[in-house]
Amino acid sequence: MLDIVKLRNELNEYYFANTQVVWREKKPLQEQFAELDRYAAAHPDLSALRLKTAQISILADRFTPVVFRHSPFPSEMGLKYAESYGNDGAGTWMRNRNFHLFSDLDPVGFRQYRESSKARVFESWSYPDFDHHVFPCTNVIENGLSFFYDKAVRLAAGTDDPSRKEFLDCAAECLLAVKKIAEKFAAAAAELLPEAKDDAEKFCLNRLAAAGDVPWRKPANFYEGLLAIWFLYEVTPSIEGIAMGVIGHPDRMLEQLYRADLEAGRIDRREAYELIAAFLCYLDSKEDFSRNLAELPIFGERCGTLILGGCRVDGSPVWNELSELFLDVHHDLGLVYPKLQVRFGKNTPRAQYDRVNREFLCGRNTIGIVSDETVVPVQCREGKRLEDVRNYVVGGCWEVTAEGCEHSAGANCYYNLAKAMNLAMLPDPALEADAGEHFAPATEAASFDEFYRIVMDNTVRSIRKMCAAIGTGGKITPEVLPAPFFSACMSDCLDNGRDYTVGGGRYNPHGLPLSGFATFLNSMLAIRHVCFETGRRTLAGIADAMRANWQGAEPLRRELIAAPRHFGDGNAETIAFAQKVLDTLADCTRDIEDERGGRFQPALYNYHWTILGDYAKGTGATPDGRLDGSYISQGVNPSRLTAADDLTTVFNTCRTLDLARFSAGSVLTVSLTRNGLNADLLAALEQAFLETGVEMLQLNCVNPEELRDAVEHPEAHQDLIVRLYGYSARFTKLAPQQQQEFISRQLY
Repeated sequence: MLDIVKLRNELNEYYFANTQVVWREKKPLQEQFAELDRYAAAHPDLSALRLKTAQISILADRFTPVVFRHSPFPSEMGLKYAESYGNDGAGTWMRNRNFHLFSDLDPVGFRQYRESSKARVFESWSYPDFDHHVFPCTNVIENGLSFFYDKAVRLAAGTDDPSRKEFLDCAAECLLAVKKIAEKFAAAAAELLPEAKDDAEKFCLNRLAAAGDVPWRKPANFYEGLLAIWFLYEVTPSIEGIAMGVIGHPDRMLEQLYRADLEAGRIDRREAYELIAAFLCYLDSKEDFSRNLAELPIFGERCGTLILGGCRVDGSPVWNELSELFLDVHHDLGLVYPKLQVRFGKNTPRAQYDRVNREFLCGRNTIGIVSDETVVPVQCREGKRLEDVRNYVVGGCWEVTAEGCEHSAGANCYYNLAKAMNLAMLPDPALEADAGEHFAPATEAASFDEFYRIVMDNTVRSIRKMCAAIGTGGKITPEVLPAPFFSACMSDCLDNGRDYTVGGGRYNPHGLPLSGFATFLNSMLAIRHVCFETGRRTLAGIADAMRANWQGAEPLRRELIAAPRHFGDGNAETIAFAQKVLDTLADCTRDIEDERGGRFQPALYNYHWTILGDYAKGTGATPDGRLDGSYISQGVNPSRLTAADDLTTVFNTCRTLDLARFSAGSVLTVSLTRNGLNADLLAALEQAFLETGVEMLQLNCVNPEELRDAVEHPEAHQDLIVRLYGYSARFTKLAPQQQQEFISRQLY
């Protein structure tokens, strides 16, 4: 029925001819940008919401659908390059035009924010999170876009509030524009039908031509459900300029449609398999993975996550034939993308464990393991409804979002605890002048209690400064990039009469990832021992050695590394001290309002730039003995300088800590030797993980000899896939520094 080989070739041909590099040279969107500029000039008094609505309507009118003859799904509008998931393209016209408003609002504050980021105090390029969005697909699949249009029109007719009416009118107009986009795809497919070369092309074009009213009406079958999900994932960033981090949770959202099709004889397993294959093969086709990832934007990462497993709204487990089909297709096609996040809980059936672990045991480390036992109660503790939380998804890498109810603004502001420690020992007057970051010197502390107070005061003050800037500066976001179509489909925005950027959604949190926790903690524990317990060293001497990056001070460095207490040692005193630090960090922003009127939710995880490369080098040396430029500790992992002896100790440490305060997520990254592993051992390990209180397990099952041989003989290991920093990649295509970083991880 479907020819997946021809489809993948067709997708490669289109996307390889429309890469970021090609678009920068050819500038194919100049005509669209010029028209939008002319419209804005002719209507200078339009509100941002009206202007964004005009942008969406103009793009809907002018775009030419890109129809792939071997795909039954509408997808490319031709408004963004291959690697873009919404962070660039025609949809970002308004964002690019208005981004200066962040600086105009507070020039000094915005400059300081940027300078702090350049200095690696944190990593963030803007106040709001334009990435990591999750489209409210469940809402659309259950109701269709027409439901939201009718509601917007009805509510607009019943209000006298001008701002409320403006939002509702704009939402209705944008919904009609998206209806037109779907109809244009169907019409384009119908035009191509007479030219169809084979039965596979005829099948795809016929299906697409007949589905022009989806998702205006709600999907009536499994195929239409897949179509709606992919359409919303691709079209929204093309017209709204916000990036979609999640494709969807298909085995939950489409389960009833699939079962109805099976019972009615409209589909069989083979046909479903082929449709899923056509659905899944897009993302892997968007980049030339034959190239080394260092040559690709953001090291070849694709922001598109698929969620499987977990539970339904009533709490019963989700694991069904669809779950297995999606995993089978991903495995059989040898895909790296979409990213896979699989939810596990206490009621997860053994079949799910076995099916997931088949991937790990064959060297395909493509799956993130997410704990319902942690996420659901933690999110409920944040004041979210149980029925909403049970529909959660995990965003681009690991950001938890109640799908359909919120944009959790997950990972646009990584705070660097290791840098805070460095600056407490080596204050930087230039940084204070440029960024307004005040770090009091801790080197003259007369006691460890005083040292601890200075370090924590510095860190808390700096984190609060960053969050206050986001909370205040980010309030201009509705003037920079409102999102009336996205908002219209999100729960409560229409009822509240407000765009999600103004806080119209049901929940409005902003994630606050903290990087380098073990590096930060171990630095304090090492100083406590060598300076205040034994008295053998001075704070000033350690600062001098750090300034020289430990040159000529290797004995001191080794003494600090060998301090008897470190994160992950299993000692009760260490765990109590870690909890004291965590509690202070979790509490420090609870009174600060974020940009949409919600709260900051702290997290413990790192992205790749917070671990290696220029970021790690810009962090400077730290008192735990870490060299400038070497790796910063990840998530809730022990430091590599003081790795735990066994995984049980790591699990027990996490279980003893109260990580529920870190409601935006916590991540544990584990590498196991594949030698001697089997399905029973892996299942037992994963079940033990569910008791740790950690949100996500990034698991790798590897053979160390194979890794070393893959560096020397990459041609023999093309199928070796490893999990990195929220995403997976073919090991042989990693940059040398990424390969070495991965090989250096503790192997259990």
